[in-house]
Amino acid sequence: MGFRESVPSLNRVNLPRCGRLSLWLRHFDVDFYRTHRHRDGVADLTDLGSDDLFAHFIERGWAEGRSYNRVLHAFIDPAFYVSRYPELEIESPEAAVRHWMYDGYYEGRVPNAASQHVLDSRIHLYQMGKVGSKAIEAAIYAAGHESLVLHFHWPSDFVATYPDCFFAYEEVMARNADKPIRVISGVRDPFERLISGFYQSPIQDPSEWSVEAATKKIRAMVLSPHRRLILDWFDHGYCRELDVYAHPFDVEAGFGVYEEHHLRLFVYRHDRLPRLVGELSRFVDLDLSLEPVNRTSDKENAESFATIMRTARFPGSVVEEVVTSRYVRHFFTGREIDAMRARWAE
Repeated sequence: MGFRESVPSLNRVNLPRCGRLSLWLRHFDVDFYRTHRHRDGVADLTDLGSDDLFAHFIERGWAEGRSYNRVLHAFIDPAFYVSRYPELEIESPEAAVRHWMYDGYYEGRVPNAASQHVLDSRIHLYQMGKVGSKAIEAAIYAAGHESLVLHFHWPSDFVATYPDCFFAYEEVMARNADKPIRVISGVRDPFERLISGFYQSPIQDPSEWSVEAATKKIRAMVLSPHRRLILDWFDHGYCRELDVYAHPFDVEAGFGVYEEHHLRLFVYRHDRLPRLVGELSRFVDLDLSLEPVNRTSDKENAESFATIMRTARFPGSVVEEVVTSRYVRHFFTGREIDAMRARWAE
């Protein structure tokens, strides 16, 4: 097991006296090490087999400062790294790459400007989508906010939204554990959210479908486990173990503000957003002016969307599961829940 099995060459090479060898081997990318142009633009190790590549790295490669991992190599920006860490007195781009590969990554250093901008963000629009967040983002920038406003829907989206950021959102929050972060999240009738999100999906083109075809696909989506993505959305705890359900939500006002572990959270009801400009302004300490952005009702499939919003019905058992979920019970009144049940149940 372990390195003896995965790196047979350990049995026949002299191991260097360097404390991070096991870490380097854990991240060693055989194919990258073989094909990377290590010397003057030339890939000089292409004739070596996997075990010989490990042996080469252990005996010589690490001492020569050769790059050994495709992902680590992809993120490093030498010019940024040199500027960001002047105390290292790095004298060349090659030296910057070498330091990042062998020391900087393991020391938790930042490899590029995109990662730094994400780490420096103090306002996060972290929400499930189709809750007016693009309008809020536009208003924040229009009010003069110059730093990056993080804006994404799911933790898995983070890598697609910020592909040049080296860190996952969980790491961003961990590295900012002692810094104040303001997060804004919206909630919405789950059925409205699912239907609106369906029309907005980048992998579908509902504008080419009839109402009948779109209705069938939406019904299948609602009946699938996909609905749990909305009902369980707050399970992430914002990577700070913040349980929104442990805090009261002012259903009549349509928003709640919570603070825990250096995180301030503003949760709002999508249908109340136009009336919450003042509260949002105070939360972000900016003078906001909200204008509708990215509304499904304004797009070419608006008529189909309106028809389905008006006519869609779902099995009573599914509707009951949704309206009795803690998500719905926490953010909607009993009267609203009864109306939701009557509106959506077959």
